[in-house]
Amino acid sequence: MSTELRTKVIASLGPASYPEDVLRRLMQAGVYMFRSNFSHMPYDDYRNLRVVIARLNQELGTHVLMQADLQGPHIRIGKIADEGVFLTEQNSYWFATTTGEAQLYDIPINDATIHEYVKTGQPISFLNGFIEGVITDVQGHRIQVRMTNSGMLKSNKAINLPETVLDSCLTDKDRRDLDFLLEEGVDWIALSFVSRKEEIAEVRGLIGDRPVKVMSKIERKTAAENMAEIIEASDGVMVARGDLGIELPMEDVPFVQKDIIALSRHADKPVVVATQMLYSLVHSLRPTRAEVSDVAEAVLEKADALLLSDETTEGIDPVNAVLTMQKIIKRAEEYLYKEADLLS
Repeated sequence: MSTELRTKVIASLGPASYPEDVLRRLMQAGVYMFRSNFSHMPYDDYRNLRVVIARLNQELGTHVLMQADLQGPHIRIGKIADEGVFLTEQNSYWFATTTGEAQLYDIPINDATIHEYVKTGQPISFLNGFIEGVITDVQGHRIQVRMTNSGMLKSNKAINLPETVLDSCLTDKDRRDLDFLLEEGVDWIALSFVSRKEEIAEVRGLIGDRPVKVMSKIERKTAAENMAEIIEASDGVMVARGDLGIELPMEDVPFVQKDIIALSRHADKPVVVATQMLYSLVHSLRPTRAEVSDVAEAVLEKADALLLSDETTEGIDPVNAVLTMQKIIKRAEEYLYKEADLLS
């Protein structure tokens, strides 16, 4: 079906799509590329999947590519009491990174160096942006935060630092994963939490002369501000709307998406739109009307590919998710490339 479509479908791999019969049907349905998320992907699983997909490509006469997303600096709260800590609006709390001296009531952060990069006055948020504060002091490994709203904070919850520029988007884990992927074979490496073009150059240096392309995920406020240079330095980009919607006001995300797509097209670089495009298909066989409109709008903006995440990693019917997305793409492309000719 998808051979006639200009807008491609990327399907994320997970437990729901691991079985060989599901992979076969996804490839027959026209998936352009499989995505592996190395926040969760065990090496043995990737090895096995790559062997199966290569064999199915040969058997089916297809050429489905492999993309791997590096985890990037996933900064999280460390271990705290099971009941959590209630953070109260206008109160201040001390956090401490995982090395150095910490006081008895400091809240731990599972990152050894983030105190070196944060500055007073910068925003910080927890729990996917639901709890927010401002950094008011940094003393060695300890970071003081004054809360701007209230909420319960528990262990292992994500931390977002929209205005903090890190030294590199590559962690030690990312470097190990990249070495593994370059040895095993991969077509695209997707960089998480990119902020600037120098990080892309660093990855290209590690890739060397291997025929592996670099996709930068624009999901940070700093990346949105530097989108032109990031697009120019990358082989392709992804509008990663999950974290982008945390780091930016939610009402800004649709317009940042439009800007990224427009700049990518101007630079002749492929652009992927991602995150919750057909999220209801995790538990349902039919999307919402809003999801249909979201997919169609990305096609009308001329995105090159759309990404399915939870829909194909843990959804009740990954193949149905792909076919549903393609059905919407087909109708949107008919309007964009055929019916639009009536107006010319």
